[in-house]
Amino acid sequence: MNTKFDLKYLKGGDAYYGPDFGGATVSTQVRKGYLAECPQVGKLLKQLTFNVDIESEGMGYILDDGMSGKEAVRKLLANPPEMLDAWLDGVTTVDGSPALPAVKADLGL
Repeated sequence: MNTKFDLKYLKGGDAYYGPDFGGATVSTQVRKGYLAECPQVGKLLKQLTFNVDIESEGMGYILDDGMSGKEAVRKLLANPPEMLDAWLDGVTTVDGSPALPAVKADLGL
């Protein structure tokens, strides 16, 4: 919505909606022991970050352009590639190989 419409935010909303116009932090939760059982997934989850622009762009591909989730992810991750690089920094596949080349190959990047 923020990218589709020229929105104007009212001043003074922090008292009602919280700091930064009600901005929120979303955290990923996993069951107890999961990070120890799957440390590479845990590393990825700890490095995985999003912002409003990325979220809006990805949802626009799905809602406005009719893309499937996988198509939207491929398009979103193609630019900027540094985002995927940061998410997968030091993460390995099940066989111990670097995950970044495997994911890029799977996504066609």
